[in-house]
Amino acid sequence: MCSKRIVNTDYLNVSIFHFMRLEHFEQMLNSGEMKIAKICSWEDNWEAFFLKKRYDVDRIYVETGDVLSSVYGQSWTMTDPNIYDVLWRCYNNELNGYNYVAIKSSVLKLANTVNNNFNETQKSAIYLAPIIYKTQEQIDSELDSASLDSSSQIQEDIVAACFSKRVTFEYENELRLIFFDDTPHDNNPTLFSESIEDSSFLKVPISNDFIEEIIIDPRLEAEKNSGYKQQLLCSLSKMGMHDDKIQISKCYDFQNK
Repeated sequence: MCSKRIVNTDYLNVSIFHFMRLEHFEQMLNSGEMKIAKICSWEDNWEAFFLKKRYDVDRIYVETGDVLSSVYGQSWTMTDPNIYDVLWRCYNNELNGYNYVAIKSSVLKLANTVNNNFNETQKSAIYLAPIIYKTQEQIDSELDSASLDSSSQIQEDIVAACFSKRVTFEYENELRLIFFDDTPHDNNPTLFSESIEDSSFLKVPISNDFIEEIIIDPRLEAEKNSGYKQQLLCSLSKMGMHDDKIQISKCYDFQNK
């Protein structure tokens, strides 16, 4: 695999949001790095569904699932958590102590962050684009008709699978970063977790202006949740986050027009 960078330039100025547990956010601040996990660690079994099929390529059976170990990804949403509360309800609840925050950045900053940390000599490919949502019937049809005539088609279909998702999740309005790694880890140790043997995620340095805002669940404005709110704000303050970068989501604000 040669070095490749593919970014959908139609979205460069779009704001994007990433939901994180508070402890993961703190780790990112302390290290100055964000983590990109292997997609095989994601919970949805239909992620990258093409990778879970066996193909007959040039009369040789290819287990494309093996490729999963070298594919990393990160999910962002283009749905503003200041306008809609659907993702807050998916991630945050009383059981987890309302300990998720949403960080705001932009497609351009994410693209620059990735491009600045992977050099052109690496055997890798990076893609940054919105998800295409498909019905179960469309996915089943694509799986039934998938036929790789040559090994050169494998990466093309893998990319298509990584940017396809069931229409059930259309509310996520997701933009996804996908990184294909074909570089020996001992040639690039700083990009992997502390243990080279446990390369379950990549570590990518971020700039000081990468995070534009930290947004908090609007339900923490309720009196019954005031304790969670104060605990969260206190934790963010200890991390060195200034008040001008922290805001409660405005999606419940009443607009009197």
